[in-house]
Amino acid sequence: MKLPRLHTVVLSRDSNQPTNATFEALRSLLRAHSGQLRCVSLGVDKTLFPVLSGCSEDLHRLEVPAVKRAGMAAVLQRLRGLKELRIYVGTNSYRTDSKLTDFIEFLDSWRRGFQLERLELRMADDETLGALAPDHLAGLRHLDLGLYGVDSRSYRYDPEDLPPSLSALKDLHLPRLRSLVLRYAGLRSIRSFRDISAANIPALELVVVVFTDYPAGIVGEVKMFEELVRRAPMASLHVNMRMAKWSDEVVRICRHPGGANECGLCAEAEALLLADGMSDAIEVEHVEVL
Repeated sequence: MKLPRLHTVVLSRDSNQPTNATFEALRSLLRAHSGQLRCVSLGVDKTLFPVLSGCSEDLHRLEVPAVKRAGMAAVLQRLRGLKELRIYVGTNSYRTDSKLTDFIEFLDSWRRGFQLERLELRMADDETLGALAPDHLAGLRHLDLGLYGVDSRSYRYDPEDLPPSLSALKDLHLPRLRSLVLRYAGLRSIRSFRDISAANIPALELVVVVFTDYPAGIVGEVKMFEELVRRAPMASLHVNMRMAKWSDEVVRICRHPGGANECGLCAEAEALLLADGMSDAIEVEHVEVL
């Protein structure tokens, strides 16, 4: 049976281990809708990874857990048309045993023909972020990082205390990057913006930060982002800071006044802020940069 309007498949399982017959049925479903499916999501369930062999190479978006034993790199390298990828890094032993071989192998494959435009990492720790070399990021238009454990130390500002992967943000040349999202961040995660070169972010239009919990004080960070907006090559740059993952309070920093003049970037930021489902509305404190 073929469903002519089917464009997204989201898979999950109950407590039972899938059988070979289940895997083959799911692969048949994916093959039957080859060419029309835009998104396949396995969520955090690594046991379902074998069904991906049924995906066509022109799949647009994929959401998967990081899986070593199933050969993540080999499977994903076949999906040459993939534009958007979400990887749940912290759902298995990657985070605890530091074995990032398959993940890094897949990242390296981008240099050999991949045209990925959006990368989303969930529960990414410092070691995972450190594996992202400039060549992995150079072609991205959207980078969405769900952070894990990189802000566990003091919130005091000390450049030497920043994790290497975050402090290195200021040195990366990201010529196509249009939006950058840091979810579940602490103050340490965003202070790398203090020294970022405008020449390294020529296309950046949107920065979204979601703090894990209310920071002790963000006056300095607001001023830091005001300066970033002033010196950014794109005059349209918007910075949005959500005060906590469960809060509806958002500070928005951009060049236009609030209210009637809100634009498409404001709407895009709101969609990103509401995507995690923590709340169904936000209240914006607008900071106009003159």
